[in-house]
Amino acid sequence: MEIAYKIFLVEKDGDTMIYEFKESKPDRFIFGHEPGMLEAFTNHLEGLKAGDEFDFILSPIEAFGERDPNMVQKIDKQIFVIDGEFDSERVYEGAFVPLMTAEGMRIEGIVKEVADDTVTVDFNHQLAGETVKYTGKVINVREATEEEKRQQDVMSESTTFLKDGMRRLRKNKLSMFGIIVLLLILITI
Repeated sequence: MEIAYKIFLVEKDGDTMIYEFKESKPDRFIFGHEPGMLEAFTNHLEGLKAGDEFDFILSPIEAFGERDPNMVQKIDKQIFVIDGEFDSERVYEGAFVPLMTAEGMRIEGIVKEVADDTVTVDFNHQLAGETVKYTGKVINVREATEEEKRQQDVMSESTTFLKDGMRRLRKNKLSMFGIIVLLLILITI
């Protein structure tokens, strides 16, 4: 399926567009084979044909989940020190910080605060806790080739591994420390 659509944050004072897939570069995915697609999102698109339009809202639970305060971690600032100096070029409020779990999975966090001794990093999805609206149009619907399905199945296995790792990570403080150590290694490379 190929779809052109806009994503909006639903707010009290009006909707704010945050991303757009244009008709010239539509989003493409395979039903039942695409890793990371929101089930509620695909449920709204199921059965639509080329030319059909859609407009629907997903609650935080249906979309990216509620914000989890346990996914916000204070990390010792010394972890971000390179050659005796804090890496303020890469680690600052609002920066996306790529990290790696102890299991070797890549994740991203957003730096929320840089204090005297700690850096607070939020590992929640950027849209966690938000109600989102999708409006758009179906550009094309076709059967996926066997090769496309095989490629997506491989991606799906990788995504499932990542989701399982994130779930374990939230429960394991030692793994969080492992991320910090790996981050330090990544920053120094």
